Amino acid sequence: MPFIAPRQDASGVRLPQQIYVPRVAGLGLGGLGLVVALSERDTVWHVWAFLFFVSLIWPHLAYQRSSRAQLPDRAEKENLLVDSMLLCMCVYVIGGNLMPSAVAVTIMSMNNMAVGGPRLWMQGVLAGALGVLLAWLVVPWQFAPDSSLRVQYACLPMMALYFPAFGWSTLQFARGLRRTSEALGRMSREDSLSAVNNRRSFSDELSRVFQKLRNSNGTVAPKAALLLCDVDHFKRINDAGGHAAGDAVIRRMGALLKANVPRHDLAARYGGDEFVVMLNGAGPTEALAFIERLQADLNRNAEDVDPWTDPCGNISISTGIACYHDGFASPDEWVAAADAALYTVKRRMRGGVEVSTCLS
Repeated sequence: MPFIAPRQDASGVRLPQQIYVPRVAGLGLGGLGLVVALSERDTVWHVWAFLFFVSLIWPHLAYQRSSRAQLPDRAEKENLLVDSMLLCMCVYVIGGNLMPSAVAVTIMSMNNMAVGGPRLWMQGVLAGALGVLLAWLVVPWQFAPDSSLRVQYACLPMMALYFPAFGWSTLQFARGLRRTSEALGRMSREDSLSAVNNRRSFSDELSRVFQKLRNSNGTVAPKAALLLCDVDHFKRINDAGGHAAGDAVIRRMGALLKANVPRHDLAARYGGDEFVVMLNGAGPTEALAFIERLQADLNRNAEDVDPWTDPCGNISISTGIACYHDGFASPDEWVAAADAALYTVKRRMRGGVEVSTCLS
């Protein structure tokens, strides 16, 4: 009666290893109750041999079969059906002794449901029925449902170990699923190179903030600022040091933005070498102060760095700032205002800052 963790590797390659030890331990411990139940009745030698095979030999054969199969996941599901057939044959030969039979059928059902859902569970029921039929062709049926105290004691180790282990495994599965879901969520929101938010997640958050600002009915005018930052001469960096140098610059910009942008605000890679920052509650003064701090971090120790050997050592950014005001009809107009300010400063002088008209 193997304990099966309700999880599978995506490729199925590790499933034989996951099931092997639980199957060995489960059939070994579960065999105690079967052995004691069988010892209380007259039994021919080949029934004992069959029980010995199921408890001590079959787990190793199952592992060899699935681990060498081209489709290990499929092979293990077939092994579970063999488990079901063999366990129901064992239930038959012990005359349906209530305690070990109930433990065997319950665990068999839980295993099949955990690994393959209702479909595998139903297939297990059919496999078990086939096992009973095969046993009936060889061994006469002798109904003996009463479980003596010895049989009940023999079943206790399996019951005491299996169900807590199954619950623990289910908990681990749920935690792993939650971690996977969180990782996928981060992947869908973050830019893989800069490790800040991507354009899609920024657009979603901008729409939410914009609607909140539009619906604000407070006595104080709502404040927020968009900052579009462009790395100066990024093409020159790529041409001089290759794409690896450009990637290093993008990663450094992402790290600096994550270090400088407050947690309640948002930084994102808008595209290429362009980044966007949304500062809630900020006006022109706060936005300019933020850019000064960011550029100061970029320039720190730049005098001692050779730009040809370290492209991250001396980089500057051009920034366009647009503060929110009620004249914006949509988030796109707000972004367009910051974009226009950015191109104004790039035409005038790289490394500067241009503030769009703010009516707030």
